[in-house]
Amino acid sequence: MTSTRHLGLDLGGTLLKWAVVESTDGRWDRLATGVVPTRLDAGADGLVAQLQETAAAAIADWGPRPPSAWGSQGATTPPEAG
Repeated sequence: MTSTRHLGLDLGGTLLKWAVVESTDGRWDRLATGVVPTRLDAGADGLVAQLQETAAAAIADWGPRPPSAWGSQGATTPPEAG
């Protein structure tokens, strides 16, 4: 039996969604999901920090560091905080 876990992050303009899935012998199971508001007002460095924090929390709860991927629709440059 071969099993791997994967973390996915979806950075959107409103929400940051994440999921941990596991593949066992070709069968996929969703282990956990979550959604948090995207911190656009934190700037680019804040968005990177939010991605890191979200990934670290999921990894802490769901075991060893899984392979990961992230996606974003469109540009990832946040508006200027003002």
